[in-house]
Amino acid sequence: MKLRDIEQMQSAGLISAEQAAAIAEHFKLNGNRMQKWLLFCVSSLAGALILAGIIMLISANWECIPPAVKMGTGIALMLGFWAAYGCLREKMPILAETMGLLGGGMWLANIALYGQIFQLQNPFVEACALFFCGIVLLPFLAKQRLLIAAVIITSFILLPAARECESSTLHLPITTDELLTCIFLLGTFWWLFSEFCRHSGGAAKAYAWTSIPLSLLAVCATQGLILYGDFVNVDTIIGGSTLCATLLLLLVFKPKTAAWLPWIPLVILTAGIIPAANVFDDAELELPRIIYCFLYALLWIWNGCSARRIDWINYGTILVCFTGIGLMANIMESLTQSGFVLIFMGFIMLGAAILLEQQRRRLIRSIQSTPAEQN
Repeated sequence: MKLRDIEQMQSAGLISAEQAAAIAEHFKLNGNRMQKWLLFCVSSLAGALILAGIIMLISANWECIPPAVKMGTGIALMLGFWAAYGCLREKMPILAETMGLLGGGMWLANIALYGQIFQLQNPFVEACALFFCGIVLLPFLAKQRLLIAAVIITSFILLPAARECESSTLHLPITTDELLTCIFLLGTFWWLFSEFCRHSGGAAKAYAWTSIPLSLLAVCATQGLILYGDFVNVDTIIGGSTLCATLLLLLVFKPKTAAWLPWIPLVILTAGIIPAANVFDDAELELPRIIYCFLYALLWIWNGCSARRIDWINYGTILVCFTGIGLMANIMESLTQSGFVLIFMGFIMLGAAILLEQQRRRLIRSIQSTPAEQN
């Protein structure tokens, strides 16, 4: 919904001026919010330029700067940025957030700096773990909308790095299939965290934006695993445990707006993505794979309609489109099989269209009845 839509409803007499102001405030459509985002983007870009400039200056004069000066400068800059954050936190929160981002960036720069000074040959996974331990709590102690992205990305990098580096004490002795299930569980955790932030009343609400890239990643991963993936063997303790943990996470930490009736089948199909990909590991089972993806997309749309979440409806629609593209790419291989799938796809789309139209009419009726109830 846009501010212009609310103004048009007010002009048509569907809502009063007070209701229009309340709706705009609820969805945070006022101009001040856009100005704050612009200031945040500009200040973040300025912070990135400052950090890059510091790194380039040190690199250009690397041989001329004594090691003690290098170490002292790195620590002083990191502490200085966090001191500036403390001073600006109340008066200028957006600039304070930029200072915190620079402080986190200097932690990474100091790790690389000390590695160069002392010629450390530690494995990549140990440096990655050190960086992760230094920043993982920062977004929970101070509002850091970009630093939370660094935490999420680093957590995804850390798992495969720990598996690949056999010479490190942080080595994880797991197979590639078990690694994939662990990443699947980690992605579920971060998506549920982003949904929690969406309904949080504190500073964590600013992290809700992470649900967008995580959901799109989930849509692409679903299609990739079911239709094109190297099918995963989960007949191990770790593989089975991680999938059970995924199921429990989705049930216990259900988003507040989701209703149980459409949510439970979505949870079951989500936890069953990898096992289903393993069961359908046969070229002759293309039809069940297509059906699975369409059912999963339909459940996204159903949950979106039930919870009035347009983004969930959009994710389901995107998955339908991706699956349709995958179907068309193979339509010439088997006309009979593709014909059945196209018929099934048509019925799915017809049902989705009817469902969306019913929800649209219900929403219009609720808006039209609001002024009458107040009068």
